[in-house]
Amino acid sequence: MKNQTWDLVPYPNEHNVIGNKWIYKVKYNSVREIEKYKARLIAKGFTQKYGFDYEETFALVEKMPNARVILALSVAQGWKFFQLDVKSAFLNGDLDVEIYMNQPERFVVEGKESFMCKLKKSLYELKQASRGWYKKISGYFEDIGFSKCFFDLDLYVLNQGKDLILILLYVDDMLIIGNNMFLIQDYISKLKETFEMTDLGLLHYYLAMQMF
Repeated sequence: MKNQTWDLVPYPNEHNVIGNKWIYKVKYNSVREIEKYKARLIAKGFTQKYGFDYEETFALVEKMPNARVILALSVAQGWKFFQLDVKSAFLNGDLDVEIYMNQPERFVVEGKESFMCKLKKSLYELKQASRGWYKKISGYFEDIGFSKCFFDLDLYVLNQGKDLILILLYVDDMLIIGNNMFLIQDYISKLKETFEMTDLGLLHYYLAMQMF
């Protein structure tokens, strides 16, 4: 609701209407202490119909061996790692089809109980959710001057003379690595202006790997 993810509209007889549910999760830090409690509304994507409310679904995900190699090489160069976590990343994805959803449990609007949610943004567990987010963030990186690495399409590279900045993307987690601290901070500021995210500072824990 804060993100204006949908509009309430009368029931669309000619369209498929999908369901949703709430998912609750406890997030732990690197020493298994509770970091925060999370509640997320997800769509019941399994009720979508191919050709009606979704088509392509494929999205790339960073391969762990590649991530380890990049981290090892960066450590050898003495570079610093900065970590960003995008909040509700999939809500940034654009939809190219009309999708209608039931109102969420406990958030049904009084007087409009028969109305449906017409989605303006993507939701987690939609068939095309990960693809929509990947296209959005990938296009943004390219717009601000980064290029995809030819051997790993989740690695983005910016080369400006002697300065080199790398962004490693794993769904909604980003690592920014490079040899110019001022340039890194400049691009972190640009990202935070465009997407709502948490700046986690210097990297300590990433994809179940402890950093020292």
